[in-house]
Amino acid sequence: METSVTKKDSERKFRVFIAEDSPVMRPRIAQLALQVDGLVICGVAEAAAEVLKGIDSSAPDALILDINLCDGNALPDMRLATLTHPQMLAIVCSNSATEPFRAAAFAAGADHFLDKSLECERIPEILQHFKDCIWAPAALAYCQ
Repeated sequence: METSVTKKDSERKFRVFIAEDSPVMRPRIAQLALQVDGLVICGVAEAAAEVLKGIDSSAPDALILDINLCDGNALPDMRLATLTHPQMLAIVCSNSATEPFRAAAFAAGADHFLDKSLECERIPEILQHFKDCIWAPAALAYCQ
């Protein structure tokens, strides 16, 4: 299969939406994500009620989400977002990292689950791999 990338495709930015209510962690997660070249933060939500609306309006390529936002559990909203945007990468980054929370996150459509206190440094690596699999024609065979 031959793959062609138009000039417009090659100039498109990789878009990330962050759902995090902590004023300390939000900029930290954004800083980690922005280590990936060609990436932009296209939206931020502090409340679960803002997640789906924000994703629908910003059309991100990836979502980084904390389970517990200021108004409650964000997993139902992530589930709806992953159903309506199945191509979107969903990364849960949470301090609620016990097995029941991990299982619930994967059941809700998460592609990755990171323990916020131990694994959030993996955000750039995960985003870069996903970005390369979408836009790098040379990586197409590897990613399939």
